[in-house]
Amino acid sequence: MSVKNNLIISDTTGYLVIDKSNIDKYIEEGYISKNNYFDWYELVKSIDNYSSIKWMLDKNLKINTKVKILHLSLPNVTVMVYEQFKNNTSLISIDMPNVAVVVRGAFEGATSLMNVNLPGAKEVHDQAFKNTLSLTNLNIPNVNYIGANTFESSKYIDILVDSNKNNLAIINNILIDGTKATGDIKIPEHVTSIYDSAFKNNTSLTSVDMPKVTKIGFHSFWGNTSLISVNMPNVNEIEGYAFANTTSLINVNVPNLISISTNAFESSKYLENLIDSNKNNLVVINNILIDGTKAIGDIKIPEYVTEILKYAFRNNNSLTSVNMPNVTKIGSGAFERNTNLTSVNMPKVKVIGIDAFRNNVSLKTVNMPNVTKIDSYAFYNTSLTNVDLKNLVQINESSFAHNKLLTSVNMPNLTEIGVNAFEWNVSLKTVNLPNIKVIPWGVFSRTKSLVSLNIPNVTSIYYRSAFKSSKYLKNLIDSNKNNLAIINNILVDGTKATGDIKIPEHVTKISRGAFESNNSLTSIDLANITEISSESFIKNTSLISVNMPNATEIHFNAFKDNTSLRNVNMPNVTTIGGYAFENNTSLASIDLPNVKDIYEGAFKNNRSLTTINMPKVTKIGNEAFEGSRYLTSVNMPNINYISFNAFENTNITYEKSIVPSSMSKNEFYDLKNNLTKPYKKEK
Repeated sequence: MSVKNNLIISDTTGYLVIDKSNIDKYIEEGYISKNNYFDWYELVKSIDNYSSIKWMLDKNLKINTKVKILHLSLPNVTVMVYEQFKNNTSLISIDMPNVAVVVRGAFEGATSLMNVNLPGAKEVHDQAFKNTLSLTNLNIPNVNYIGANTFESSKYIDILVDSNKNNLAIINNILIDGTKATGDIKIPEHVTSIYDSAFKNNTSLTSVDMPKVTKIGFHSFWGNTSLISVNMPNVNEIEGYAFANTTSLINVNVPNLISISTNAFESSKYLENLIDSNKNNLVVINNILIDGTKAIGDIKIPEYVTEILKYAFRNNNSLTSVNMPNVTKIGSGAFERNTNLTSVNMPKVKVIGIDAFRNNVSLKTVNMPNVTKIDSYAFYNTSLTNVDLKNLVQINESSFAHNKLLTSVNMPNLTEIGVNAFEWNVSLKTVNLPNIKVIPWGVFSRTKSLVSLNIPNVTSIYYRSAFKSSKYLKNLIDSNKNNLAIINNILVDGTKATGDIKIPEHVTKISRGAFESNNSLTSIDLANITEISSESFIKNTSLISVNMPNATEIHFNAFKDNTSLRNVNMPNVTTIGGYAFENNTSLASIDLPNVKDIYEGAFKNNRSLTTINMPKVTKIGNEAFEGSRYLTSVNMPNINYISFNAFENTNITYEKSIVPSSMSKNEFYDLKNNLTKPYKKEK
């Protein structure tokens, strides 16, 4: 070991050692910079011409590409930096024994890199060793995941291929490359997965036996035009296009397949043979129906089939009815745009995927008594007339939307419903959803015939648009003396209310946008409302007075653009959301005795506002009072934080205001200007 200026310079191997004892010195002298935001260091210039470094800190070190470091050891680093050594053309060897994940592009373009030691690595991500033209030694004994294009144009792969009798590149239990394999091969028994594109466009391979492989990656055997036979007795997963364009493939043994992606055998001879040998023109592998696009008329799915794959019957306009006695799962888009399909029997189905029967314009009858989940758009635009699903628990977005012939819905156990679920069901008259608690936006929008709705347990109707242009809503409004639509204790719509009104005491919630753009309302008493939803009274240009004695929270845009509003009583409010009272140009003073948080733009452009009392406020967001140019005094003795521009373009004065004793006069007047940093009360 040598020492210079009381610093450790090198160990017995000739490496420059950098640790806690000398790091500050190297930073001070400009050799190393520290990135405080990302918490890593960078060597920005050479230190005494040393080309080998042993970095003993646990924080990471990047090497500027202009600095020529040949050998690097980082024994205590555990986390790599994205593209950490990308395009470093000087580095020859690296040792990072405790790194678990090799990040994307970590060594990409490190054209001189020869030796890499990563014994703790378990994952190597995309392009990590791409274009490593000199890499000959790589120690990654514990890796179980390798990302896409990881070894593209890497010498290391060439070395592995040349040293294998079948011209295969294998790392641990993953077969990375077989593009140079020829004839009939058997994959070693320790191999359990085939890497993406591993054999892509290999036109010399004729048969493959892979006795222990469990997973086939994307495009693995794509374009293997001479491949005739594949034996994969333990494979349970085949990913997309794995055997696409295998125009000679006729023999496939895959008895334990559990999951297969769409198009796995696209344009494969094997697929054509399966279709030709099935009386209904179906492709079935194990218990999974992969393709039915050529099926015609009325068909029965074999009883051993339990799953219909994604897009299996998509755009089949020749199918008229389907009976699938033992199928439990329907994949996304499985029967999408089957325009002549009229009847479906699936007594054991439990899950139906996205778009599964979308745009089946002739579909009138569906038997699915055991279904529990129906995903988005599954029955969008069909000809169903009645839906009775006693075991259904969840339906997602637009699942039954645009069913113009649907008249009744019974889902007694439904607990979750997606947005726009029954939108544009113009013939829908009766709906029974006794266990629904939350109704999101658009669910019953444009249900122009809806007269009976049973939702006794609903506690939240998120937005007024849930019933937009619904006859049910219209009937509620017409039967209420104040033209209010109230469901359970939720005020859903008040857009037709006029004059001075008092909300009934049993009402505790207001839906978002309930009174939006009501220009006839002049005053309102919100007796027992505790929370004012977003946009509830936005653009109520005639509203003068609001009484909300029990409200504690006002959400964003709640009273925005109420240009006539003069009187607001909210003694118990603690939180005022963003832009809640923006552009209330008639509001002259306001008392906020219990407010603690005021968010961005809450009282922005209140041009008549002169005084505001907020003795308990602790936090004010950016632009909260910006543009309230007649505001001269504020009472905020407990303020802790004021964000940017909160009082810009106001006329508040230090002399007329009450602020914390710790706030100086200069700090106060900075509030009126474009602050470069927020005000924070000193502790």
